[in-house]
Amino acid sequence: MGKNKSLLPSGWTVSKFGDIVKVQGGYAFKAKKFTDSGVPVIRIGDLRDGNVTVSEKTAFLPSETLENHPTVQLKKEDILMALSGATTGKNAIFDLDTPALLNQRVGRFLPYSSENINNGFLKFLIKKVSEGVLEQAWGGAQPNVSPTTIESNSISIPPLNEQKRIADKIEALQAKSNKAKKALETAKPLLDKLRQSILAAAFRGDLTAEWRKKNPDVEPASILLERIRVERRKRWEETELAKMKAKGKEPKNDKWKAKYKVPEPVDATGLPELAEGWCWTRLDDIGTWSGGGTPSKNVSSYWENGNIPWITPKDMKKLFVSNSIDKITASAVKESSAKIIAEGSLLFVVRSGILRRILPLCTNTVQTTVNQDLKALTPVSSLAVEFLLYAALAVEGKIRHQCAKSGTTVESIDFKKLKNFIIPLPPNGEQLKIVKRIDQGFLSIEKISTSLISSEDRICSLNKSILAKAFRGELVPQDPTDEPASALLDRIKAEREAMTSKKKITKKRKQST
Repeated sequence: MGKNKSLLPSGWTVSKFGDIVKVQGGYAFKAKKFTDSGVPVIRIGDLRDGNVTVSEKTAFLPSETLENHPTVQLKKEDILMALSGATTGKNAIFDLDTPALLNQRVGRFLPYSSENINNGFLKFLIKKVSEGVLEQAWGGAQPNVSPTTIESNSISIPPLNEQKRIADKIEALQAKSNKAKKALETAKPLLDKLRQSILAAAFRGDLTAEWRKKNPDVEPASILLERIRVERRKRWEETELAKMKAKGKEPKNDKWKAKYKVPEPVDATGLPELAEGWCWTRLDDIGTWSGGGTPSKNVSSYWENGNIPWITPKDMKKLFVSNSIDKITASAVKESSAKIIAEGSLLFVVRSGILRRILPLCTNTVQTTVNQDLKALTPVSSLAVEFLLYAALAVEGKIRHQCAKSGTTVESIDFKKLKNFIIPLPPNGEQLKIVKRIDQGFLSIEKISTSLISSEDRICSLNKSILAKAFRGELVPQDPTDEPASALLDRIKAEREAMTSKKKITKKRKQST
């Protein structure tokens, strides 16, 4: 960010960041000595959203550790930086009233002279330097940056008086942009509420009330459900026959068909009143279920050059999924517990820590396999999977709470309860209308969401532009009467050398005693 001195405004100068600031790395405290209380040890994970946050994940050391490590005790308003990992270059201000210790891989910026560098200006200077830190990072799997590398950055320094004018101007401009950013952040949860409102209205029948008026003679859902049950039984029989033939058996009569469990009518007691022509049904009544598994990672032929999607919870970030991070081979399908799931199935995550917050759902738009943490419901041919997907989304929270399995170490869904979960079933034609109305509503929300993201990006670019202009000397006018920056650099150098000399003397005294 440093410029050729001849291109800088009058009174400015070029220097190394390390000439005005020392970047101090933290101490390598041993994790085995960490406790649940005492003095917080500030690690990279504690740097969140521009501030240091003490949480249940924060490590602690006994209070007496403070006395033994005075050089890494944090002071209020200290500015910190992540020196390694995915968040390298991330800044945070230590604004806690309690003492804390600086851990390794977290850096602290210590100005050599608070009288010759404006604190507000320094904060923005550090932010500007931090923008380029990730590009300077080195390392193997994770980026790393050393304090020496940060100190070697070339910087442009304005006169002290101009530093204050720059800091005040940036504060004023960013206050406006931050206000706009907060407004955008407030809008995001409203979009989620709007999605839920659309789903709730759809499955109360509100979105298709006019359609029902225009189609009073449509076949009721109860008749559709009878056909669904006929098809479901036919599927079961076909599957059972295939199993017997695979074992070399041929049924002599139809007695085996008696094993089929005929679904009992849904008890509607206590359930909300449905729209005209609708009925209640269990998830288990409208399709067939499949599970999944993980082919052995030790068998390379199950994974190498695989082209069959193997869906796990981490792949379910969209409602319609056609691909996966990991893929398996035909051999894996043939020889392991991972089986083909028909295209157009509804996939549920039934075991994952994410169930604390949400129940991931999606439909596969191609044939796939799934791992053991998922269950798949393949609906009968007379039902659109998009309708079932939206029906499940509308009651996602209820499914998660009512079907939760207790006494497990990992959050899980009770499969029996899931199969018996009840959803509303409209007539066939109305299902398609519901899907269309939801799609239209979700598309409008998506457009708004895209616009919000674009606005956030513009605000981020604006803030970077403000900093860039500030350190080119274009943000505020120069005052020819200001003392030049070269003079304050001389004073900082003198203070730095005096500090270094004092440390050497102190060290010699300790060695002689």
